[in-house]
Amino acid sequence: MRKFIARQPILFPTIYGGFIGLVASVFFSQALNWLPIIGGMLAGLSLGLLFDLAMRHQAAEERHISNFVKTLQPELKPLPDPLTSLFLYNTLHNISALLLFDVEKANAIVQKLANLVRSINELRRNESTSIGEEFKAAGLYLEIEKERLGDRLVIVREFDQDFFEAPFPSLTLYPLVDNGVRYGAEMHVEPVTVSIVCRREGNDLIIEVSDKIIGEEKEHDSTVEENRAAVFASAKQRLLGFYGSSIKVRRERLLPAGEQVTIKIPLNNAKIGRYSADRDLPPGLSRS
Repeated sequence: MRKFIARQPILFPTIYGGFIGLVASVFFSQALNWLPIIGGMLAGLSLGLLFDLAMRHQAAEERHISNFVKTLQPELKPLPDPLTSLFLYNTLHNISALLLFDVEKANAIVQKLANLVRSINELRRNESTSIGEEFKAAGLYLEIEKERLGDRLVIVREFDQDFFEAPFPSLTLYPLVDNGVRYGAEMHVEPVTVSIVCRREGNDLIIEVSDKIIGEEKEHDSTVEENRAAVFASAKQRLLGFYGSSIKVRRERLLPAGEQVTIKIPLNNAKIGRYSADRDLPPGLSRS
């Protein structure tokens, strides 16, 4: 019956209106009178036309939204796996080498790797985390890579503790930091400074991720540019989906080589505003 009504948005209300008119005619005049029947049918027809028009408008809106989403899909590439096989191989190889002459340092890296794996798995379970936990995972990753790359990787971390608990889309910052290591320190013999910063600037929360090489300008690599751009596009889409259109996300190339990604979130954003006041951290969370 419901399917019949849905397929007949005009016919059914017209018949139903006529039936109501018939009942009213017999009830009030004790005889068949066509005027209430015709009036009921016309009222039902009018309602049916309005309902049909509303349904057609809704269907058109749904098609428009569906087509818009389809146009975005080719650009939405998944973020890379944080724990790539290459990263794990390099880390385990470094641990194996350290065991021959510095067991304590090897044990320290094993502990950091275990903490990173635990942190990544926790972040994977939820669509959102806190900015502090996101920075914690990125920091562990940088510390592990620092042990392997040595002086080729310089780490700068600045964090405004007032925003430790502010919500953030899980594993969105991490791939941007990984870009700095993979296409910076991994590919150059000169020192590369990878910086992750979270600070307040006026009425905005600023998050910056950058990698920069000190030295002569490097030749532009189109493959590296494509890979960086793909990670940035996915991260930007996640951020806009999480915070809304009030935030600004931009990417710029740094000379002689490297890039900087800047995320600007207004403090009046619904998800950030209530965390912008000074407050103590919960027990067990470190400010370092």
